[in-house]
Amino acid sequence: MKLRLFKDIAELERAALALLTSRLGPVTAQAHAVILPGGRTPMGLYRALAATPIKVGRSLRILQSDERHVPPDSPDSNYGRMRDMIQALGISEDNVLRVHTEFPLEAAANEYDAVLRGYLRKGGRIKLGLLGLGADGHTASLFSPRDILRGQGRYAIPVERPDGMKGVSVTRDLLLKAEQIVFLAAGAGKGEVVSRVVKSPASVPAGMAVEDISNVELWYAP
Repeated sequence: MKLRLFKDIAELERAALALLTSRLGPVTAQAHAVILPGGRTPMGLYRALAATPIKVGRSLRILQSDERHVPPDSPDSNYGRMRDMIQALGISEDNVLRVHTEFPLEAAANEYDAVLRGYLRKGGRIKLGLLGLGADGHTASLFSPRDILRGQGRYAIPVERPDGMKGVSVTRDLLLKAEQIVFLAAGAGKGEVVSRVVKSPASVPAGMAVEDISNVELWYAP
């Protein structure tokens, strides 16, 4: 795993915005997707793209790395947090492969798994997976080694989050399909977990999720 350090969050956001723009922008005939994370770190990217949208093609798909099992208009909804950007970019609802939290938890996970499976079966590509990194070592909503194991043979699973909420997460099996994965981490409090992910990936769920995947980078701003 390659570690890339930035002097501050502003520099990290500029680099991440350039990367995301390059993956969102190409107009191609073949369906191509970007996995987008929740959490606080990517919010600056979403606001920047909402304020200054770029041209995207109809072949673009947006995937969610994870979602809390809450209504889309909840302040805790990852989809709700990125919806202004999606609308500003002119991406149709049909091209947003999101977790439908109006279904019960198990059904929502099964439906998302089926949607992702269908997308890949039809030849869709995942050009980039942007992922967050929690101070506890989780990524997406994969909080434990057990969550990693439960995802074998699936692209999405239901999860019981440590904060008491429920959610749906993509799995390692789906991340294996991504052509590039970039973790975004910011804040001095994440220095220890960044070091663990880079030096001993099997010791934390985030590292386990991308173990043996070749094109993985961790971008960190203290």
